[in-house]
Amino acid sequence: MRAEILYIFCAGLCAGIALTLLFSSATFLTVTFLIIGVLCILCARHIPYVFLAGLFCLAATLGMARTEVFVYGESEDTLANETGRSAIVAGTVIND
Repeated sequence: MRAEILYIFCAGLCAGIALTLLFSSATFLTVTFLIIGVLCILCARHIPYVFLAGLFCLAATLGMARTEVFVYGESEDTLANETGRSAIVAGTVIND
């Protein structure tokens, strides 16, 4: 059971990162996965393997939140560097 928990947690993290990068606003998904994960953990006593589903949802929530913070930080860093700059490009377009 311990190896399953680690694999489910890693799969949840990867799924959360992928969902955040695929959808522009993943805040709704983050809250939804958090609620589903908590409900699954609370109901884990009655139905087998629901604990693993809850763990997957909570790990996905962690992956989504972490990716949102990283993307926000990267956008703030790169946007400030390019503000007020302009560039002139000369050349020809090939195979347009």
